[in-house]
Formats: sequence, structure tokens, C-alpha cells
Amino acid sequence: MPVRMINGVQIRYEVEGSGPVVAFTPGGFWPLEEGRPFAEALRALGFRVVLYDRPNCGASGFLFDGSESIYHVFADCLHGLLDDLGLLPCCIAGASAGAVTALSFAHRHPGAATALALFSPPTDDAAAWQGIARATFLQPARLAEMCGMPAVAEISLGLFDFPTGVAMNPDNRPALLAMNPSEFASVLRRWGRSCGSGREHVAGLSDQEISGLGLPTLVLAGPDPRTGLHPRHTAERLHQLIRGSRLVIPYEALPAEEAQKVRARVEEGGGRWYDAALAPFVKGFLLGPEGRKAGPAA
Repeated sequence: MPVRMINGVQIRYEVEGSGPVVAFTPGGFWPLEEGRPFAEALRALGFRVVLYDRPNCGASGFLFDGSESIYHVFADCLHGLLDDLGLLPCCIAGASAGAVTALSFAHRHPGAATALALFSPPTDDAAAWQGIARATFLQPARLAEMCGMPAVAEISLGLFDFPTGVAMNPDNRPALLAMNPSEFASVLRRWGRSCGSGREHVAGLSDQEISGLGLPTLVLAGPDPRTGLHPRHTAERLHQLIRGSRLVIPYEALPAEEAQKVRARVEEGGGRWYDAALAPFVKGFLLGPEGRKAGPAA
């Protein structure tokens, strides 16, 4: 699988298909394999799809730098990769944490995105984000300070899966062990403060900044009608903020039988909130009557 050095870190990626370009980021901190079924569905519909392992996820390298938010790291490395591949501008799509990355990308790199497709944008409940911050950032920070980096390399906490990154990339273990535990903890605490602010569901952006993005945007509501990590009201709020955006409630828009199948797959963990059955909504949005294009064809 191809690897490029982007912003000083190894980034593993895949580019499949031909046609308008869509770069897709799955949810959580999962590796690119989690997005492959959806990417294959998009490719079959005539798109060129970019998948990548984010830094600190999957087989890409570890990067703990001075960024205010880990989503800035994800967005900046995606921009660097797409620029290096000559695929900008293009549509930036993402699910859950990937939707946060897509918003951060659009804000930090004006003109690099032609459109956004936001799947299951995560909750705006501050308490939920504070819980994620504690598990994902503050606990590994404390572990590093108390037990050193060898302990970090052996444990999964929150959204981080350090053992998988070590197993998938032989360069990752020595890189992790070489990090200063205090500096590592300082970075994680900074990212944790950003995550726990209660605004991370919109990449730390204000309502005015979101409404000012000025991009064609597709918002697909998550599987949780009222509560949970992907409630409908978060999608509805983004739809209201982004003028001219299109909101889709998948379980209402899909035929009843297909919606039932998708719901079952999501509940089993296989749907990951961006089931392949949702790919036609992206096609209709990007190549619909408006004649909107996702980016350079290849």
C-alpha cells in the first residue's frame, strides 16, 4: 500500500476508481479499512475515492505536535496528502469524527474543498465530549507520566489504539518509545482541553465560522433519533447553519426494507454510520441537477 511523507509523518493511503474525487475519513480513530465498503460503493458509482490512515491511526505514523486539536492534525495531513497527489480541490467527506475533520479541513484550507459530505455529525452534548476527552487524551497522558511510554505502546484507551498502530507499522514502536513522556502528556492534555470544550462537534468553530464556509454541503443525520453520540438534532443544527445545505434523514429517505437492513448493520457495528447504501445520496448531491462537480476527474 502506498505511503507518503506528509508534514513529517508517514501517511498510508489508497486511491481507487476514476471520475470526480471524494476524500473520505471514517469515524472514530479507525484505520482506512473501516471506510473501504463505503468507498467501494462510491467508486462503483463513478467516483475516484481517497482513503487514508490518519496520523496516530492505523498504519500511518505517530504525530504529537503543537496543534490545538487532533482534528487540525487530521485535516492538515489530509490537505497535504491531496495536494501532494495533485487532487485538489475536491469533495471532502467524513463520518462522525471524520465529519469534524471535514469541517476543520474546510475552515483551515479555504478553496481546497469543493463540497462537504457530513455523515452522522457527532453530538453537541458537552458532557459526552468531556467523557471522550478523559478516556482518549487525559488517561493516556497520565499513563505516560506514571508508567512511561512502553506502557502507552501496550494499551488502547478511548479512541486511541496504540497496539494496532505499533503492529501495523514497524516504525511506530521505536518512535513512540523515543517520545518524552512529559511532552507527550502535554500534547494530549492540550488536545483534551479542545475536545472537552463542548464545541468539538463543529471542529471548534463558531456558528459564524461554520455559516461562513460557503460550501455546498450534504448533511446525513446519524442513527440516533434523539440521544446518543449521533443525534438527529446535531445534523439539523449544521443544516440550519450552512446556508443552502441539503439534509438527508437516511432512515426516512431509504426504502423501508433497505432502511431496516441498514439499521440492523449499524446496530451490529458493521454499518459504522456510513453504510454503502448511503453512497447514492452522495452521487445525487454531487452530480445532480445542479451540475455540481466533486473535483478534478482522473
